[in-house]
Amino acid sequence: MHHQNISREKVVENLEKIRKNKNEIENLISNSDYAKRLNSIEFALKEANKEKNIKQINNRNYTEITKNLELEFFNTSESFEENNLQIKSKFFTFEKEKEEIETKIFEAKNTKLDLENKKQDLEKEIKYLQSRQNLLPESLEKIRKELCNSIKISESELPFICELVKVKESEKNWEMAIEKLLHSF
Repeated sequence: MHHQNISREKVVENLEKIRKNKNEIENLISNSDYAKRLNSIEFALKEANKEKNIKQINNRNYTEITKNLELEFFNTSESFEENNLQIKSKFFTFEKEKEEIETKIFEAKNTKLDLENKKQDLEKEIKYLQSRQNLLPESLEKIRKELCNSIKISESELPFICELVKVKESEKNWEMAIEKLLHSF
């Protein structure tokens, strides 16, 4: 049994030496110029692959752009320069068209706003006229009221012609047209 313990101890001791030698060799290898050069090459290779992937993506994008803009696609620097000039020209044209469209949208919004304001004014005038016995616009009524107040007479003393004209019952359909015609008098 003693012989086995010695053998076992020798085996463990040899194994420890082997592990130690292995660690020393690995340290020598990792600190060697070759290992450093290999790490540098691996890093450069990764960077080159990243750059290659970016260029492939850019190439796919460029190919798609040339198709969308109906430009010819050739892999020469001359065709690239020609396409670049055409793209700049088309971009300028698109920008100009975009500005024109934006101007038209702005004008349309302003026109819409003006029309909405006119609609509100007309609705207000319709409500006012519906509440009155004649069809005089509110603005004329206000002018008469201010004038009468300033010269201190009643509004009934300063009638408009349309208020003096009585339309026959059989011709009532023409009353609005007659009053509108007489507004200027």
